[in-house]
This record gives sequence, structure tokens and C-alpha cells, in this order.
Amino acid sequence: RRRQLTLSLRDHAQDDARPALADRLVVLSANGMDKILQKAIDQAFGDLDDSLPEEQVRWLRRNTAPVVQSHMRPLLAATSAAYAELFTEAELTAMIAFYETPLGQEVARKQLEVSLEIEPAMQKFQEGFMTEIMTKFCGQFDCEGEEAKETLAIKPNRH
Repeated sequence: RRRQLTLSLRDHAQDDARPALADRLVVLSANGMDKILQKAIDQAFGDLDDSLPEEQVRWLRRNTAPVVQSHMRPLLAATSAAYAELFTEAELTAMIAFYETPLGQEVARKQLEVSLEIEPAMQKFQEGFMTEIMTKFCGQFDCEGEEAKETLAIKPNRH
């Protein structure tokens, strides 16, 4: 039986250590993310050097990291909430103990790198999946939308 995720860490009982442990785990597992993100940004904009004016490339390099970081905060909070909901206190404690080791830090860094490496494949997957499922869905059901239905409703019947 699947448990339903709660939206807030505050839903846990006062004596539940899992939210704080989950926060610690997320901090440990995201250690070094800023450097990895900056590397990814530099790589992404390296190709733009020839296609955009220098001023625009500088602007993108300067502004991308802060925007990404502002969007990461809610993602990290959701990740922490999911860990707190799905893992026991013992499991969280064991994962923290691992991530506090040099090997654990190396694994965390590589997991972040893998996430960035597979991002284009994930986007392609999501786009391909949604296109195929909606094409099949609309082949089975009427997907003209409300605007089309309203337009059809005001047209006279041709009987």
C-alpha cells in the first residue's frame, strides 16, 4: 500500500525527528551542487559565444545561477518532505552517516552530475511520452477543447 505524501514537514508530530534528519540529508546530498551547476551553465553557454552578442552571453552567465538557485529551493524542500515521509528515522540516520563520509560525499557529487547528464534525455522522454499518450488519448476521445465545442454549439445543424 502506497503512502500519500504530505505537503509540509509541519504535518509530522512534534517528537518526529524525520523532518530535521531529512533536511540534513538533503543538505549533505546537495553538497557541491553550486559548483556542478556553474560548470553546467558554463558548458551550456560555451556554445552561445559565437551565436549571441558578448553582452547577452555575459548577462546569461551572470543571471542564470541565481535564477536556478531560486527554483532549487522549492525542489529541495519537496525532496526533504518526501524523504521525511517515506523513510524511517533509522534509514535517514544511516543515509546521513554514509553521506558524511568521504565516499558518501563522492557518491553525492556523482549523483548530481548524473542528474545533469540525463536531463536532456529526461526532457526528451517527457516530451515523447506526453505527445504519444495525448495523441492516443485524443484518438480515443474528443480533444477539441472548450473553445471548439463553443464554436460548434453556435453553428447551425446541417440536418
